[in-house]
Amino acid sequence: MPCIQHRQQPPGNVKLNGAGNDYDWLKTRNNLWRNNACAIKVGINQFELMEAKQRVQVDGAQNIIVQVEGDGNHLNVGLPHLTLIPPRKRAPRVRTEIDLLNPYARAFDLVGREKDMASLWEWLHSQRSITVRTLIGRAGAGKTRLAIELIERLHTTEAGQWWAGFVSGTEMRRFGSQQNLAGWGWSKPTIIVVDYAASLTEPLGEWLRELAQNDRGAEGRPLRLLLLEREASVDAGWLQFLCREVVELLAARLNEIAMENPTEAVMAEQSRFLNNLANRLSDLGRREEALAQAEESVRIRKQLAQACPDAFLPDLAGSCRTRGKILQRMNNYVAAAASFAQGIQALTPLFQKMPPVFSSLVNQVCGNYIGACERAKTEPDTALLAPVLEVFKQLENNKPKE
Repeated sequence: MPCIQHRQQPPGNVKLNGAGNDYDWLKTRNNLWRNNACAIKVGINQFELMEAKQRVQVDGAQNIIVQVEGDGNHLNVGLPHLTLIPPRKRAPRVRTEIDLLNPYARAFDLVGREKDMASLWEWLHSQRSITVRTLIGRAGAGKTRLAIELIERLHTTEAGQWWAGFVSGTEMRRFGSQQNLAGWGWSKPTIIVVDYAASLTEPLGEWLRELAQNDRGAEGRPLRLLLLEREASVDAGWLQFLCREVVELLAARLNEIAMENPTEAVMAEQSRFLNNLANRLSDLGRREEALAQAEESVRIRKQLAQACPDAFLPDLAGSCRTRGKILQRMNNYVAAAASFAQGIQALTPLFQKMPPVFSSLVNQVCGNYIGACERAKTEPDTALLAPVLEVFKQLENNKPKE
């Protein structure tokens, strides 16, 4: 005998016709109902479709209709949905002159921030699947207004293509408690703006830890998190906490990917990340950990350079320089000088072939090497520097005379 059970006042009416049944059912969000056409168990979020031929009529608002044909179908219902607040929803009623200063009012044109907007636009459309950026400035500096204008520009120039808006702390916690972001798959390019980020360190940490393990991001559907705050430093406070929480997970995840798929592109990305991670850890004062990451970056790039020297010798030199700077901070100037020397050796053949392209990098590494030798109280290797100095002389002689 078919039965219908409902527990709360529903938002609309649903009429089901099929398999000889004709029921009027009051739709609820937490409802257990059955008929001989269909069985739904909301508690376990699964539809088991017994017969696909149904007709649904809906009255009211906020209703969802799903039509499925065929056998062996499974539908999840009640999946968590992140609610973003469009800037226009926060626009105040302008009653006084003070209301004009509210960034959401957009009472005045934003001028003089073209470079900042261009930088944000470039970040938004970068090739990376998931990226996080922090925008800092004193109160009234225009952080929120920049984020608003970025979203409005998306609505104007790429209408309907992006899901964009602000997220509240309450919504971050609610969504994070219902959805593991490691398995979250967003359906379109998304930018989420988090204002007053320092007050949301705990949910942000949870989000970033899980996103660091997310491998569902697809090309063409980037996820961007823009954090707004008055102050931020990698050496202390909320941003330092987030960096420490996330970078280790990212490194571990990238190592797993590289082991599973050791292609040239993956290894190159892994070495780039490890080099950047080494710099960041060094800035945080975690020198031993930074040195380990730099050593691994050097190892990977040395392997890549053996197979394709022209493409990866500059990267190898960069990692050698990173390692040398970390060693200098650890007061190991002899080892630092040796690392810089390895970078010079990597760059010299390319510098001889294309002097203008590599002159700046070679000059920097040579300066690092000579400085480390002075601190170590050792003489620079003249045989190492001679080919480089010869190229610099040629560049100087080829300068047009005034």
